[in-house]
Amino acid sequence: MGEWNLHIGSDCASYDVASDNLILHSDGTFEQHALSKRGFHYDAPAEKWKFSPENHVLLDSRKDFFNSQPTKDFVGARRAEELIVDFRNPMVIFLNPALDCFYTKPK
Repeated sequence: MGEWNLHIGSDCASYDVASDNLILHSDGTFEQHALSKRGFHYDAPAEKWKFSPENHVLLDSRKDFFNSQPTKDFVGARRAEELIVDFRNPMVIFLNPALDCFYTKPK
């Protein structure tokens, strides 16, 4: 639970995402707040999430901006997702373990 900020590594740097923040609440809801490099905002205040043992976070609808979209838009694609949690220190939530784009806790 808590706040998670997207680390945008080289695998995702060419997309129009400046920041992406997830806030996982203990009541099973989450918020997503994203900002494009050109200043467009996306805010979803009440999506659903749950933990699936051993190491997965299931999100009912995260907006994914890492796709080919017109450069004049910041629309992304809403999709249900199963993200992988790595419990080592520091703990991270992977979009895809093969990519260097993942969520971390703020310092």
